[in-house]
Amino acid sequence: MNKTEFINVISNGLCDFPEKIRKEIIADYEEHFSYGTAESKTEAEIINELGDPYKIVKSYRENYFSRFNKDNSNINNNYDIVPHKKRSPAFWIILIIILVMASPVIIGISAGIFALVVGILVACVSIFVCGLGFFLAGAFGITGIINNVMNIDINIPVSSQILLGIGTICLSILIAILFFFIIKLIIFLIKQLINCFK
Repeated sequence: MNKTEFINVISNGLCDFPEKIRKEIIADYEEHFSYGTAESKTEAEIINELGDPYKIVKSYRENYFSRFNKDNSNINNNYDIVPHKKRSPAFWIILIIILVMASPVIIGISAGIFALVVGILVACVSIFVCGLGFFLAGAFGITGIINNVMNIDINIPVSSQILLGIGTICLSILIAILFFFIIKLIIFLIKQLINCFK
């Protein structure tokens, strides 16, 4: 690990701190590196003296957030810490009223999204099964059996049936992958929406 990686670990670990506090902490560690290099120390030696950056981040986070659990006392605090504001009861009452009034719309949208999800899943499975059927019919030459049993005349060459089956199977897999990422995006957006109300 070098200086840049060390500073990045601390900066990323404290990304939810107020900007002023985070910059002061990072400046302190950059100053340690400046003094160390002035004393002809390598970056590795300076990092060994400072310690594990992940433990440093954990310590800062524990100290920072524990201050708000002790009656908001900021004794021995060199920083301007702003505690997280709690939402008033009026906010929660208004939010509940809005949710109750909007519940028919929310239920309708939720049911629509659920139906869309089920529809896409069923479409993926049916496309996959159809492709598998074409592939197996072409590969094992059961087209004649299908013609005789179901009275359907399939005049597609065997090689075309195999390629059509492979293409259809690939299409179903691509749709499933796209669907997976859409679901991940929806879950991410729902989490972001929930975090807005915390």
